[in-house]
Amino acid sequence: MTQSITIRFIKANMIAESLFGLAVFICRYIIGEFLNDVQYLEYLMEDSEIEFHIEFAVPGMLN
Repeated sequence: MTQSITIRFIKANMIAESLFGLAVFICRYIIGEFLNDVQYLEYLMEDSEIEFHIEFAVPGMLN
């Protein structure tokens, strides 16, 4: 029971981080300051790749 709650919490946390990242991306796109779009897209891709590995590594460790 605790394991499934942990997995749900991690997935919910990743969804929240993804939504926050999307909001930041939209703000940066509108403002157009600090980073250019290509650099920030690469930054987002790095984050999503890390989250992808976490999502699939944790259930494997619990089993």
